[in-house]
Amino acid sequence: MINFIDTNVIVGYCFQADTWHDHCQILDRLNNIWSSSKVLDEWQDIEDYILDNHISLINKHIDQIKRTFPDMIEMTHRDRLLRSVPHKVQSFLGKIYLEQIDYPLTKDELCDHVERKMLDMQHDKTMRFLKIDSTCKKHTRTKDYGFENDKLKPCVHNGNRDRGIVLDAHDLILNMPSQKIRFLTLDNAISDECKDKIITYLKIAEVKDLKYCPPSMYSR
Repeated sequence: MINFIDTNVIVGYCFQADTWHDHCQILDRLNNIWSSSKVLDEWQDIEDYILDNHISLINKHIDQIKRTFPDMIEMTHRDRLLRSVPHKVQSFLGKIYLEQIDYPLTKDELCDHVERKMLDMQHDKTMRFLKIDSTCKKHTRTKDYGFENDKLKPCVHNGNRDRGIVLDAHDLILNMPSQKIRFLTLDNAISDECKDKIITYLKIAEVKDLKYCPPSMYSR
């Protein structure tokens, strides 16, 4: 089985602060992973923006701690810390507060710890991408597939990226007729709204949304 990964799965795998980071670690257990030139082009376009957004949210949270929390952070403050975390980095900071902090500690110690984790996150993003890039095969599509493209338009609206990436997976499996392919994504438009059309009109056997699929369901 070929495992074709959408750009958002690479984002989830590489960014510790991504909501679905843990779910995307299934990639470490899979073989025969493929992406495409469109997937990698989109990654290059968005990775800096996503990183800057995560850093900005974490820095704002650190500033809020410095302004509004007492000098000594006790266990009784943990729930308040968790409630104050921005939604987009909730899983990342939540793990820190629930699993990594020994209470009590000073406010400065807590902020220093979060800042170190933020720096580690930046380095880890680079290392994770290098890892997946070294194991993931890349496909470049040259055909347009006008009929299939038209059939997907009502539910996969971004033709240059989202629809084009699904068609990349379709083109790849047409060149490997003895195999089957599943499309791994975190995109609701693809996994919910358009799943039936993708399976009907393209040569994609499965569409799996990693938000809802436990790692145990995947074979290599």
